[in-house]
Amino acid sequence: MLAFSVFATDRLLHAQTDLSTALYTIRATATNSAATDLNDVDVPFAISGGELISGNFIKTTALNTAVQQGATDIPNMPPSGRIQVEGAVQKVGNVYTEYTTEAQSDTTNDLPLLGVAPSVNDAWFFGCDNPCRIFNQEIDTAGVGTWTIVYEYWNGSDWTELSNVQDLTTGFTVLGANSTTWDMPTDWATLAVTGSAVNSYWGRARVNAFTSISTQPLGSRQRYENGQWWTWVETLPVENQEQYTIALGGTTDFTTYHQTFPGTTGIITGDAAGIELGNAYSLAMEGRLDFSNAGPSTYVVNKTGAYTINVTGSAVNPVLETTITGGATVTGENTGITIPDTGTQTVIMGADGNSAATWVSDGGGMVSYPVQTITNNGNNITWASNSGTNYFDWIRLGVAAATVFNFDDTQAEFATGTLTNTTAYTAGLGLSN
Repeated sequence: MLAFSVFATDRLLHAQTDLSTALYTIRATATNSAATDLNDVDVPFAISGGELISGNFIKTTALNTAVQQGATDIPNMPPSGRIQVEGAVQKVGNVYTEYTTEAQSDTTNDLPLLGVAPSVNDAWFFGCDNPCRIFNQEIDTAGVGTWTIVYEYWNGSDWTELSNVQDLTTGFTVLGANSTTWDMPTDWATLAVTGSAVNSYWGRARVNAFTSISTQPLGSRQRYENGQWWTWVETLPVENQEQYTIALGGTTDFTTYHQTFPGTTGIITGDAAGIELGNAYSLAMEGRLDFSNAGPSTYVVNKTGAYTINVTGSAVNPVLETTITGGATVTGENTGITIPDTGTQTVIMGADGNSAATWVSDGGGMVSYPVQTITNNGNNITWASNSGTNYFDWIRLGVAAATVFNFDDTQAEFATGTLTNTTAYTAGLGLSN
């Protein structure tokens, strides 16, 4: 049996939030207007992080923010700031021209947002690393003429008009820095549009009607925001509300670290030989596990051909399973930790070179199995896919001394990681902010 005799960490994650220096508050309400009660749900509030940062309401790290219900801290992830677009393409007739470099720079008047002589279905495409709700544009030369612009996104099969669009550029005719906002789609899919090799979440501003033009609209830097402040609700009955207070302002950090809400696709970190698991290893996460979609593909972590931890069973009887793969032989498979379905869980998978085990906090228990080296197979690591987790307080991966689990969580370890849901925190996995 592997003894988890010491579990050392270098951070205190649950210290009470200090709001004594808060300058501002925002009241937010979550309402269940559905036909059934909601349990363990992530709730987004539509807020512009870029506006809060530029107005000096919050710091760029957003650590001078907190969400509380009464005096109780609620897991939350602040909205992103303004992030440069991943790609930009102009379509005039059947000609596609890439302007990604120009869209990522401050050089004025280098983005021809419409052609010199536009026609219906000409479009400006903008690619984002993640689905987004806000598109920020710099209009350096306001367009003059008569035309109509519609904003659309790619849903995996068709270009679909975005809902509740508010275009403060008024179709590229208003000078200066302005934004266009819409309701966040739930089915935005990636695409590599003609003219760009970037596989991105593409939106487009398409000419829907055209009459005349006397001045071509020109722009410069283009950025986007996810525009959502995520919080978590443990239970919300039908026709009930939950009230939240978002505290912000001042220069003092209210909290030490952010939570991360991974979404249904989870977080993907790139493969790196320096963080592979060998005969002695440790992998751990702390957060709120989501059991609503329990099944063989509901992963807490998955490195194909190396190791997986997944949630099976059902929402009322969730079971954690671990599989370790080495060479051509599968070893270390267990099916036996029934875990509590409330509160925050800590999950640890570790080995000391002689034996291995998976452990779950709060009464979940521990299962041991034979130790096995996990070699570098080149595959990436996916965390919390298919609604495996509501939120992460932290995730860690590192080599450990026998029976002493000192989890290494420096930014450098995860520098090769690629976030799919929290691109605002660009330095690896964002564990230090």
